[in-house]
Amino acid sequence: MAQPISGCDAAHLRARLIWLRDPAAYPDRPAAVIPVETSRSWVFLTDRFAYKLKKPIRHPLVDLSTLGARKANAKAEVRLNRRLASRIYLGIVELSEGPSGKLVLGGHGRAVIGW
Repeated sequence: MAQPISGCDAAHLRARLIWLRDPAAYPDRPAAVIPVETSRSWVFLTDRFAYKLKKPIRHPLVDLSTLGARKANAKAEVRLNRRLASRIYLGIVELSEGPSGKLVLGGHGRAVIGW
Protein backbone atom coordinates (compact mmCIF):
# COMPACT_ATOMS: atom_id res chain seq x y z
CA MET A 1 0.00 0.00 0.00
CA ALA A 2 1.21 3.49 -0.84
CA GLN A 3 2.23 5.66 2.06
CA PRO A 4 1.84 9.45 2.05
CA ILE A 5 5.08 11.31 2.54
CA SER A 6 5.44 12.78 5.98
CA GLY A 7 6.20 16.47 6.11
CA CYS A 8 4.10 17.30 3.04
CA ASP A 9 2.04 20.39 3.57
CA ALA A 10 -1.51 19.00 3.42
CA ALA A 11 -3.09 22.48 3.40
CA HIS A 12 -1.10 23.56 0.32
CA LEU A 13 -1.90 20.28 -1.42
CA ARG A 14 -5.62 20.69 -0.69
CA ALA A 15 -5.54 24.26 -2.01
CA ARG A 16 -3.85 23.11 -5.23
CA LEU A 17 -6.38 20.31 -5.73
CA ILE A 18 -9.26 22.76 -5.24
CA TRP A 19 -7.63 25.19 -7.70
CA LEU A 20 -7.25 22.41 -10.31
CA ARG A 21 -11.02 21.76 -10.11
CA ASP A 22 -11.74 25.29 -11.32
CA PRO A 23 -12.17 25.64 -15.12
CA ALA A 24 -10.56 29.11 -14.91
CA ALA A 25 -7.27 27.41 -13.97
CA TYR A 26 -6.86 25.96 -17.46
CA PRO A 27 -5.48 27.84 -20.49
CA ASP A 28 -8.25 26.56 -22.82
CA ARG A 29 -11.01 27.58 -20.34
CA PRO A 30 -13.09 24.37 -20.38
CA ALA A 31 -16.78 24.41 -19.50
CA ALA A 32 -16.17 21.92 -16.69
CA VAL A 33 -13.48 19.92 -14.91
CA ILE A 34 -14.13 16.39 -13.69
CA PRO A 35 -11.69 15.22 -10.98
CA VAL A 36 -10.81 11.52 -10.78
CA GLU A 37 -8.56 10.00 -8.12
CA THR A 38 -6.40 6.94 -8.70
CA SER A 39 -4.03 5.18 -6.32
CA ARG A 40 -1.04 7.24 -7.50
CA SER A 41 -2.51 10.36 -9.12
CA TRP A 42 -5.28 12.87 -9.37
CA VAL A 43 -6.61 13.30 -12.89
CA PHE A 44 -8.54 16.39 -14.01
CA LEU A 45 -10.61 15.86 -17.14
CA THR A 46 -11.47 18.96 -19.15
CA ASP A 47 -13.39 19.32 -22.43
CA ARG A 48 -10.26 18.63 -24.46
CA PHE A 49 -7.50 17.34 -22.19
CA ALA A 50 -6.69 15.21 -19.17
CA TYR A 51 -4.21 16.63 -16.65
CA LYS A 52 -2.57 14.26 -14.19
CA LEU A 53 -1.00 15.29 -10.90
CA LYS A 54 1.17 12.60 -9.32
CA LYS A 55 0.58 12.01 -5.62
CA PRO A 56 3.51 12.54 -3.23
CA ILE A 57 3.69 8.91 -2.12
CA ARG A 58 6.21 6.16 -1.59
CA HIS A 59 5.19 2.65 -2.67
CA PRO A 60 7.23 -0.55 -2.92
CA LEU A 61 6.99 -0.31 -6.72
CA VAL A 62 7.36 3.44 -7.19
CA ASP A 63 8.78 6.34 -5.20
CA LEU A 64 7.03 9.64 -5.94
CA SER A 65 8.17 11.27 -2.73
CA THR A 66 10.03 14.20 -4.31
CA LEU A 67 9.26 16.74 -7.01
CA GLY A 68 12.14 15.37 -9.07
CA ALA A 69 10.87 11.79 -8.77
CA ARG A 70 7.35 12.79 -9.81
CA LYS A 71 8.67 14.76 -12.78
CA ALA A 72 10.91 11.87 -13.90
CA ASN A 73 8.00 9.45 -13.54
CA ALA A 74 5.73 11.72 -15.61
CA LYS A 75 8.37 12.06 -18.34
CA ALA A 76 8.83 8.28 -18.47
CA GLU A 77 5.06 7.74 -18.61
CA VAL A 78 4.70 10.14 -21.54
CA ARG A 79 7.72 8.70 -23.36
CA LEU A 80 6.49 5.11 -23.03
CA ASN A 81 2.82 5.74 -23.76
CA ARG A 82 3.47 7.97 -26.77
CA ARG A 83 4.64 4.88 -28.64
CA LEU A 84 1.06 3.59 -28.88
CA ALA A 85 -1.00 6.70 -28.12
CA SER A 86 0.90 9.68 -29.51
CA ARG A 87 -2.26 11.77 -30.00
CA ILE A 88 -3.25 11.26 -26.35
CA TYR A 89 0.05 11.71 -24.49
CA LEU A 90 0.96 15.24 -25.56
CA GLY A 91 3.50 16.15 -22.91
CA ILE A 92 4.04 17.58 -19.46
CA VAL A 93 2.65 20.85 -18.15
CA GLU A 94 4.13 22.11 -14.90
CA LEU A 95 2.05 23.57 -12.13
CA SER A 96 3.94 26.68 -11.12
CA GLU A 97 3.66 29.52 -8.68
CA GLY A 98 4.25 32.94 -10.18
CA PRO A 99 6.00 35.84 -8.41
CA SER A 100 2.70 37.01 -6.91
CA GLY A 101 2.04 33.55 -5.48
CA LYS A 102 -0.69 32.80 -8.02
CA LEU A 103 -0.80 29.25 -9.41
CA VAL A 104 -0.52 28.77 -13.17
CA LEU A 105 -0.46 25.77 -15.48
CA GLY A 106 2.38 25.82 -17.97
CA GLY A 107 3.63 29.21 -16.89
CA HIS A 108 6.93 30.46 -15.64
CA GLY A 109 7.74 30.43 -11.99
CA ARG A 110 8.64 28.05 -9.24
CA ALA A 111 7.39 24.49 -9.90
CA VAL A 112 5.02 23.55 -7.11
CA ILE A 113 4.03 20.06 -8.05
CA GLY A 114 5.92 19.36 -4.83
CA TRP A 115 5.94 21.64 -1.81
